[in-house]
Amino acid sequence: MAEEFTQNPFHLYTADEYISLISRYIQYLRKDLILERFVSQSPKNLLIAPDWGLKNYEFTDKLKSYLIRSGSTQGRLLNNN
Repeated sequence: MAEEFTQNPFHLYTADEYISLISRYIQYLRKDLILERFVSQSPKNLLIAPDWGLKNYEFTDKLKSYLIRSGSTQGRLLNNN
């Protein structure tokens, strides 16, 4: 995938786009599921993309703020097919 991206770059989510996606996704997850990780960090010399410039805790803080502002909660849309 790294080689493909290098040769023919494709769209990668911005941090805000990814947060929006996660927000929609978790609304369909059962409330009894525990969510542990949304991002991880790679050493700068190994990272190809995306480079959001955020520490894990900064991303988590942005996600929490977005969830609160948007009224999104885990499982909220689970039975609203």
